[in-house]
Order: sequence, then C-alpha cells, then structure tokens
Amino acid sequence: MPPKAKSFKAFLKKGCSRPDAKGIVNEKQERRPIAPGTENNYKRGLGTWRAYQRLHLGAMLNNFQTPKDFTRTVAHAIDGRYNDEKACLKTVRQYWNNTTAALDREGEKVKPEIINSTTDGIMLNVFTSARVGEYNESTARQGSGRGLLYSWNLERRRSW
Repeated sequence: MPPKAKSFKAFLKKGCSRPDAKGIVNEKQERRPIAPGTENNYKRGLGTWRAYQRLHLGAMLNNFQTPKDFTRTVAHAIDGRYNDEKACLKTVRQYWNNTTAALDREGEKVKPEIINSTTDGIMLNVFTSARVGEYNESTARQGSGRGLLYSWNLERRRSW
C-alpha cells in the first residue's frame, strides 16, 4: 500500500500528477441520460405547462402566484382513482416535479424558493387530509406550542 499524503498540499499534488486519461475535465455541461418513462413524464409536464401558458398569456414561473395557480389547475384536472374526483397528493407533486425538471433541462431555471414554496403549498393546501395545525405552530401565539401535537426542539435533540 502506498504511503498516505502528509498534508493537503501533498495530497492535491499527488492527484494533479496523475493524468486525465478519460478527458473528463472540460467545459461541457454533464447530463446523464434519463429513462424513457421519465422522458415521457417530462414531456407531459412541459406540455401541460406550455398549454397553461397559452391559456394564461404572459404566465411565468418567476413569482409565487402563477405556480400555485398552475398546480391548482393541474390538481383539479386530474381524476383520482376509484371514481374519486380528487387527485392524489403524490400525483400533483409528481406533475410539479416533472414540470420543473423538464424546464431545467430546457434551460429555463425556476428559482429554488419558488419550487419549495409551491411544493409546500401543494402539501398543505391541495387535497390533504392533514390537520395543518398539528405540524405548524400558529403565528397567533408563537412560542406557545399551541396547536402543535408534534413539537420538535433542535436544542433538546442535540442534548440526547
């Protein structure tokens, strides 16, 4: 076994001394190939978004309102299983994830805070049976724990 490098500098110097035989260091953006099923899901998500844009001229995913309306529209358009008119929460989230991933592959980035806010909105508002007050503390009496059945205290966790 070869001796270990004695410092970070020696470690990096050792790495630089070995040749890049595969030519992996270049200016090309790397994209791994995606499965055919995923590709179809991305096309459906992108097609749904483009159709929404045609119905709502000027619609862009650079604000918080448009993505919420888009996911609400998609949720109401999906037929649930077993003759249920309501779409499954997971299905609505998957449509949103497919749409944002497809847009990313097209070079149209959606800001992470918009993606996260919309995902949270889906979780809290789109056909969920959860009682939101059990997981989120009310802002009416912050610090009181009122409404929280599942309290999480980071400081208490660190002391375990």
